Amino acid sequence: MGRGAGQQDGRRRKGSGGRPRRGVGNLKEGAMGAAYRNPLREGEALADIRRRAQAAGPEALDARECLALALRRATGVQAGPLAAALLQRFGSLPEALGAPPSRLAEVAPAPAALEIAVWRELFRKSHEAELRARPVLSSGAVLQDYVRAVLAAETRQQCRALFLDARNRLVRDERLTCGSVDHAPVYPREILRRALELDAAALILVQNRPAGQVEPTSEMVADTRSLVDAGAVLRIAVHDHLLVADGRVVSLRARGLL
Repeated sequence: MGRGAGQQDGRRRKGSGGRPRRGVGNLKEGAMGAAYRNPLREGEALADIRRRAQAAGPEALDARECLALALRRATGVQAGPLAAALLQRFGSLPEALGAPPSRLAEVAPAPAALEIAVWRELFRKSHEAELRARPVLSSGAVLQDYVRAVLAAETRQQCRALFLDARNRLVRDERLTCGSVDHAPVYPREILRRALELDAAALILVQNRPAGQVEPTSEMVADTRSLVDAGAVLRIAVHDHLLVADGRVVSLRARGLL
C-alpha cells in the first residue's frame, strides 16, 4: 500500500481533526472495545433479550438487559455495550437515568442521551402525578423513587422543598438553594416565606449528598429542628428531611432526629 493510501486510511480512522469520535465511539478504546468490533454477536444477544422479554415479561431482565433493549432504537446493535458502560460509569440504574445530558454525553451518543432524558422526565412526571393525587406520607416508595430520580445524579448539593396541601398532597417541588459538592445552605425563614406564598400546610425538605455521606451532619440536624420549630409557630408542619446519597434515601424523622 502506498504512502498516500496509508495517510488517507489513518485520517479515516481518526475522523475530523484527528480526534476520536465522541460518545459510543470512545468506548472502542476501553474495556468494551471487543463487543463493539463484533456487531453480529451483539445483534444476536439483543435478539435473545427481546425473546426472553416477550416470553417472560420485562421483569425477567436485569437492569443492564432492560437498558440495552430500551436503547436499541437509538443505538442499534451497540445498545448492549452502551448499557454496560452507562451502568459502569454511573454506578446504578437510577443514577444512569438521572444523569444530566452533559454527563450522559461523555458516554452516550446524542440520540441515546436524548432518549434517556425523555425516559427520566416521563418517570419524574409519572411519580409527581401520583404525589399530587394522593397523600405523600402514604406513598413512601413513590416518594423515594421520585426524589432519587430528581437528585441522585446531581453533582452539586441541592436543597429542595416539597410543599404540601392540607391533605398532604404535593403542591410544588422547588429547588431552594444549590451549593457545592458537600454543602447547600438551609434558610428556614425563606423556606417558610415560600410556603406561605404557596398556601402550603406542610413541607418535606430534601437534600442530595453528591459526596456520598449518608449520615446527616449536626449542623443539618440543627437547621432542620429550627425549621420545625419556626414552622410550628406558623402552623406549617415539617414532616421530614430526606437525604439522597449513594443510591439511598435517608429520613431524619425515621432516625429519630426530628
